[in-house]
Amino acid sequence: ILKSSFKLLRSNTMIRQLLVWSLLVVGGTYILEAAAPLIMREIGVWDFMIPAMFVLSSVLSIGFLRLVTCFEKSNLRLISIVRSVLFATCGAVFVFSTSPVIAYAAFLIMFSVRDVLGPLYLKKISDLATDHNRATVLSLFSVYRYFVLIVLRILAGILGTADSSILLLSGYA
Repeated sequence: ILKSSFKLLRSNTMIRQLLVWSLLVVGGTYILEAAAPLIMREIGVWDFMIPAMFVLSSVLSIGFLRLVTCFEKSNLRLISIVRSVLFATCGAVFVFSTSPVIAYAAFLIMFSVRDVLGPLYLKKISDLATDHNRATVLSLFSVYRYFVLIVLRILAGILGTADSSILLLSGYA
């Protein structure tokens, strides 16, 4: 089963494309959660607004996921590109903005769309895998994602600042 799962991950171009998108889009954004409060405090966002932003973005994420699932059948690749451009643009606005309101709104949108494609990728891979190796393929897919997350955390640690961590993530989004 493991051998057939590796073969499927290597040979199927759709799964390889989803893996690359997942590595670039979904994998590294968890660092964002740790670095963002530091940046927000530096530019003057009130402390009580930071936890509220995580709650608001979770609610918005549900809306974005619903919107994305409506368009899922038309073109998943186009949805991935739009999400990535939106994430990177909001990331750049967040990092370079000196206005607390603009930075807050940019992060709210950015954090809302960060994981919206994860369930779609897993669903697509599940559809492409056979019944006997579906769980193994999904597990290997997750292992690849977590490995890239570890590499991104190491790079962010080497870079050393919250700003450079967000820039690193927006380059990979």
